[in-house]
Amino acid sequence: MAEKEKPQKEHKAGGGKMPLFAVIGLILIMNVLIVGKVFFGGGGKPGGGKEGHEKHDKKSEEVGEKLQLEEFLLNLAGGNNHYLRATFAVGLKKGLSEKKMEEEIAPIRDAMLSVLTTKTLEDISTQAGREKLREEMVNKINEELGEEKVVKIYFINFAAQ
Repeated sequence: MAEKEKPQKEHKAGGGKMPLFAVIGLILIMNVLIVGKVFFGGGGKPGGGKEGHEKHDKKSEEVGEKLQLEEFLLNLAGGNNHYLRATFAVGLKKGLSEKKMEEEIAPIRDAMLSVLTTKTLEDISTQAGREKLREEMVNKINEELGEEKVVKIYFINFAAQ
């Protein structure tokens, strides 16, 4: 009888470790799911971030014709002799024609230049920085034009040094 009790005690000791591994594994899985939700499923916003995706999709749907602009060549801010050489196209709001918007090229380019010349090489060297630049240019153009005519900025060529 003493021999039978001994294996049971060893079995209990070994069995006690298994739930610990299961708990740790469960915690790791939960962390992965939470991190995935925050980064890919809505940034932790209430409602799972669906509002942000719907807003982005709505803006994408509103893009009508595209108006390609001539190349920009300008000095970047910071005084370190850095420059930007880029070509952009503006995505117009649906219903606006490219021909009608050609009359607005001067104010569009002026608004874009006023944003671009405030940027340093560091500001535009990351994807996040370029996305912020797009947003700032769209806002400045629409402010200059007095209404929301431009929905998106497309980077055709983009080289900074």
